[in-house]
Parts: sequence; structure tokens; C-alpha cells
Amino acid sequence: MSTTASVSAAVTVVAAGSSRLLLSYAAAASRPLHSPALWSPCGSVRYPLAVWCPGSCGQLYQRATFSTGPPIPAPAGRRSLEDILSHFAASRDVRQRLNDLGVDLKLGRETMDEFCTAVAECTPAAQGAYRYEVLRAQAEGRRPERVLMPAFLRLLRKRLLQAGRQPLSSGAAGGSRETAAASSAAAAEQLDILLRLSDLRSPGEWYPEARQLRRRVIMHAGPTNSGKTHHALRRLRDCGSGVYAGPLRLLAHEVYERLNGDGVACNLLTGEERRETEGVPRWAATVEMTPLGRRLEVAVIDEVQMLSDPQRGWAWTQALLGVQADEVHVCGEEAAVDLVRRLCESSGDEFEVRRYQRLTPLEVEETGMSGLLRRLRYGDCVIAFSRRAIFDLRRRIEEKTGAQCAVVYGNLPPEVRAEQARLFNDPNGKHAVMIASDAVGMGLNLNIRRVVFTSLAKFNGTETVPLSDSQIRQIGGRAGRFRTANEVGFVTTMHNADIKRVRKVMEDGAAENARKLKSAGLFPTLEQVERFARVLPKGETFSTLLDKFEALASLNGEFFLCNLETQKSVAELIEPVPLSLRDRYTLVSAPTSATDEAVRRATLRMARAVSAGTEMHPDEVVRLPARPPITDEALRELEGAHKVVILYLWLSYRYPTIFPAQEAASHLKRRAEELIQDSLGLVGKR
Repeated sequence: MSTTASVSAAVTVVAAGSSRLLLSYAAAASRPLHSPALWSPCGSVRYPLAVWCPGSCGQLYQRATFSTGPPIPAPAGRRSLEDILSHFAASRDVRQRLNDLGVDLKLGRETMDEFCTAVAECTPAAQGAYRYEVLRAQAEGRRPERVLMPAFLRLLRKRLLQAGRQPLSSGAAGGSRETAAASSAAAAEQLDILLRLSDLRSPGEWYPEARQLRRRVIMHAGPTNSGKTHHALRRLRDCGSGVYAGPLRLLAHEVYERLNGDGVACNLLTGEERRETEGVPRWAATVEMTPLGRRLEVAVIDEVQMLSDPQRGWAWTQALLGVQADEVHVCGEEAAVDLVRRLCESSGDEFEVRRYQRLTPLEVEETGMSGLLRRLRYGDCVIAFSRRAIFDLRRRIEEKTGAQCAVVYGNLPPEVRAEQARLFNDPNGKHAVMIASDAVGMGLNLNIRRVVFTSLAKFNGTETVPLSDSQIRQIGGRAGRFRTANEVGFVTTMHNADIKRVRKVMEDGAAENARKLKSAGLFPTLEQVERFARVLPKGETFSTLLDKFEALASLNGEFFLCNLETQKSVAELIEPVPLSLRDRYTLVSAPTSATDEAVRRATLRMARAVSAGTEMHPDEVVRLPARPPITDEALRELEGAHKVVILYLWLSYRYPTIFPAQEAASHLKRRAEELIQDSLGLVGKR
């Protein structure tokens, strides 16, 4: 690309509600575009400098006759900065915030114009929401509005305080002046309180007991099948007291069974089950249940790259920052190393990295399978990304090859997934092939000889999108297992056209090392939500409270607020039920569903039981079929019933007098799993 360019002057006017934003671009014909004078010194990242010329009420005024850089084209599928700012300025959320605070319309317009200009120019009035922070949020899949809103409101607070002190123009009535000043001061005070209560920029300070320790954090970094978790668990086995925190109750069960089987006493702690013996100083837990209040010698936090998960990342951040252990062993992908290091530096912890290489060779085959199912072999794992595709493949494979297939997908209970894995791993069994979704990538020990991708795209709930390099690498890495007959793993594709990308991703180690996680998830604590609620007007719904907290939350570049859509959906569902704020917080934190109607109906009934303080037994909300379902629709209903039982068990540990029938619920859970297991052998077969 040429280092010089001739860019003609261009002016674009973007309507943004009542505001108009004028963007002017031009560059001298003879000046190199990489010249330092043509670039904005925004932090450590340089962006071409664009000057926003703000105006209000249809009146435009120009602060500069040209900007010193060309416009930045937005990458495919992403919005430009101009588009992000214009939509933000005209958004309903902004209007609602201004209306809630009683802010004068003219002041709101002027502040928005000033803010948009500052974001584009990276000037102090942006309150930290510089253009590179906004664009980075979009690139990482986060909503740019979450960066913009709290920064805009911080600027608005300053302007409200100034408005309360400034004299009115000549001719203004004294009473009018005093009223305007008082109104601005009151709005500024309320906004100041709300912003302070929703400030999440220093989450390490939420855990003062952990900050008093001189913790040593050891990261075990490596790919799948590298032995990193095995080494960390050896330290847990040998210590005096400790905890394993993993992403699935299945993994917590596995560690619990392994340690007790080795003669090392260990408790089990998950949201739905607790097996604790007095005097036993070790726990195997799901990461959300990490016992932060206990003083421990060792903690092991597994799959730490989940820090960046949009829904559950907060649990890994909480465990990493809050566990009171002298040694904290975290296991995960190389991509998480820099983020974990920065979090440790911010909390004053010593940090060390131990890197591991894959224990078994992994080879990408020269060609795909040309769509021929007859080329499948014993030990193959075929990857598909929908229930329909999985059951259709199972039927076709069994018809064409005669081989029986095990099945694994995300909606299956972990216990059923484990049983399907056992059938597949049995060298004397009949299940020669596994068909799985991307759920195969975590929590299962599988003797896979070869991973076969049927597609390199999946539906994300909204649209079909390509698999990321990380997803391909993690799923493909499940092939081959140390000290088994399948020590050498193979990866291929069902369709020949896909093999080129898979080979490039699997063999490009430099790309794997270059992919780094940028930020960790957070979720507001009960205490933060309670304090925030006290300063809101009485009568605010809990879903509105969460919405406002989300809009106002201040974060730095190391953190993001996890997606609260499920919590807000549940909050709206139980809003008619009279409950305390603490009970509402507990119920929206429960393992419920925003989409499964059977689970939602059960959630509402359980919320009413909590409100009334009356006992509820699981058979009041769960009815299991007498025989295994033979249709996919009936199997879905059974999976939903299992989720309701899990919800009952979860609540039984929070409200034991209201949900007392743990033994009966555990029996229903086991029976539901048996029915699901039997149903998998029937659904989709003609």
C-alpha cells in the first residue's frame, strides 16, 4: 500500500436524534499517512484522528476546517465509530437516563455533542471512553454502549454541577434561576451516588481477606491433552487443605471420586449437591461454589480461560481474586496467560507460568472424507452443531455402517454425557462412533482416534457464524489420548473443501500463541445491588434495577459486565410475586432458563412458595414419563423436567424448610437421567 495518499475533503452529516454530528475528513496530498502528525496519541494504540463538529437544534458549527487523517473503514460485520456514536446518541436508554434524572433537554444535547466529539478526538471529556476503547469492545464481542454510557454520565454529572453554579442570562427570573440550580444539583448528587455504587473498576478490593495474604499464583498453561490439570491436582492431593474449582459438576464429581479413591478425604460442593464430612479439609467444587470464606493452603481453578465467558466469566474472576489460598494453581489455555498475569499484578499477587506441551501427536489428514460415511472407523468422533443434525447423522451412520453411535450434546445432563462417554470408551462395547456437538470439548475423557468436522459453522442463536480458530483447535485437540490405544490423534473433515482451513488452524502454533484474552467477566454482588436499590425511587422493579445497574456500571479495560439478559428475563417473570430484594437476587441467580417454558413455569411456582413460606415437594412441579420418549420433542420435555429437578435441589440448599425433599428430588434426578439415557437409543430411529 502506498505511504502517501490524496484524500479529497469529505463531509458527512449523521442525524442522531436531536443532535447532528458533522464529521470532516481531509489530508494534504503530499503528506505520508503514517506521519506522526497525522495520528492521534490515544494510549498505546494509534488511530487516524477525526474531528467531530457538534451542534444542536439543527445549528452546526465547525471547530476545525479539516481533520488530519482518513476515515477508518469498519471491518466487515462491524459498525463504524460514527455509526456507534450516532446510534448511542439517539438511543432509548440515553433518553430514559436523562428523563429519570430530570435533566434539561438542552443540557442533555450539549453534553452528548461534547461527549461524542471527545470520544472521537480522545480528549479528557471522553471520561476514558476513547475511540480505541469503544472499537476494542466491539471487536471483542461486547456492546460498545457499555463503555459509552457510564462515561457519558460521568461527564453529565460534571456539567450538571456547573449548571447549578452558573448565572442565568440577563432577564432570567431569580426564582427560575434558583429552581434550575437546585434541580441540577439534585440530579448531579443522585447521579454521583449511582455512579459510585455501580463502580466495578477495582474488583480485587471486594475480597479484603484475600488481599491480606501473600498469595502465589501458578498458571499451568497448555493445550488439550498436555497434563496441565494433572500436575495441579497432584499439589492439591499432597496439601493440608484445599479446593478444586471446575466448570462442570461432572468434573467436580470426577475429582471427588479420584481423591477419595486414592485415600485422600475430600468433600463435594456443587450448587445441587453437597457431601461434606466434618474435619475434612478438601473440597471438589463447581467454580461458582468456591468456598471463598475458608482459609486454605492450595486452590486449583480449572479452565481459567473461562474468565472471558460472556455468561459465566464472573465466577472465574471471583474465584481467582477472592479465594483465600497461599497457592492458587490455575489451569488453562495459553491465551489466558497475559490476562491472569495482569489480574495478579493488580491484586498484588506473585505470578508464575508453567507451560506444557501436548503429550500425544496430532495429525491433520491430507484430504477430507468426500462426504462418505462408509469411511468412518472405530474410535471416530463426528462433530455436528444441532440436535437435528446429530440424530440424523446417528440414523444414517447406523444404517450405512451398522456401527452403533454414542451421542453427546450440550442440553444433556452431565451424568448422561458421562455414561455416553463410558459406552464409547469401552473397547469391548458396541458403540464404535461418537456423534457430538462442541460440548465434547470440555469435561469428558474420551478415547477418540479421529475428530471429523461435518461443518465449520454453527448457529449462535441468531445467525450461522463460522467457528473461531480457538473452537476448531479445542475440538480437534480432543483426538488422541495419552497412554491409550489412540495415542496418535487425527483430524479431518467430512467435506473436502473444509480441510484446508482446519489444517491451517491446527498447524499454526504462532496464531494460537498470538490469540490473547483481553478482559474478565464480573457480576454485581448482593451487597452492591442492595446499596444501589436504596437510592432508586421506590417501586422500581428488579429487572429495571438490573437494567440501570448494567447501564451505569463503570469498568476498566480489564473487565466486562457479564450478560444479564437471563437474569433480567427471570426478574420480569417473578416480578408479580411479593419477594424481598435478597430473595429476588437469589432466584435470578438460580440455574433456571430464559427460554424453556416448563422451567419458567416451575420457577414461578417456586418463587410463590418462597414468598408464602410454604413447603413444596418436587412432584408438585415435575412429572416424569413411565417409559423413555421415542421422539425428539418428548426428549426435550424430559430434559426440561431434569432441569426443574436440578433447580429444586439448588433451592433446597438455600431454602431448606421450603424445599425439604432432597432425597425425593435426588431420586427423580437419577430416574430422569436413566430415561434420557434410554431415550437416546430410540430417538431418530425409524
